[in-house]
Amino acid sequence: MAAADNLAGQQGLASYAGQPSSAGAASSNGVPLIEAAGIRHSGNDWAARQNLKNLETAASSITNSRQWAGRSADMSPDATAYRQALATDAALQQAQPAMAQAAMRENAGLQREGMQQAGADRRSLVSAMLDQQKINQAGEAAGYTNRTNKLVEAARNQVATEQDPTKRRSLVQYMHDIEGKTTQADPFLVVPGGQQIEPNSGKAYNTPSTVFNRSTGQFV
Repeated sequence: MAAADNLAGQQGLASYAGQPSSAGAASSNGVPLIEAAGIRHSGNDWAARQNLKNLETAASSITNSRQWAGRSADMSPDATAYRQALATDAALQQAQPAMAQAAMRENAGLQREGMQQAGADRRSLVSAMLDQQKINQAGEAAGYTNRTNKLVEAARNQVATEQDPTKRRSLVQYMHDIEGKTTQADPFLVVPGGQQIEPNSGKAYNTPSTVFNRSTGQFV
């Protein structure tokens, strides 16, 4: 019975490998991070240390001593279970650093991918802002043209009915001034800065806010 309990304890120790730690961690830019599997062994877990201690006690009991069992003492189930538990514990301790490094590499890749996506989102935002500005300008230009046409038509009617030459010249000049005006829409668009990824090296860098001249199609 004691040997069966000890073997069950050894299997429980081996099952500690691969259990994930608490989830929910994220990087500064919101990308979910992968956490290394929570490998528990005698170096970091009280239950694992206690399990080894219990196995050692059972293996060194008087019934498993050479005085009691002779040469077969080293091959008793309790002694075998203890040796296997020690080997398992050593393997778990050796595996932990490698799993932590693998998680770090995976997280670095996830963060690069997230930053690349953020750069693509920023470029899409700039494109959408430019498209909206064009739509707004077209609407403003159309509205201004309609208002100008109405003013010119009203001035033309006044010129046709005005009998005083001086007033007529003033009305004609006023009409010409109206026809000569053009829309004075703001040609500049402020593009917010952000974080970008250098395609060749994969390194992140910050870009400042810039001003885009819609008239020339260039950044100021």
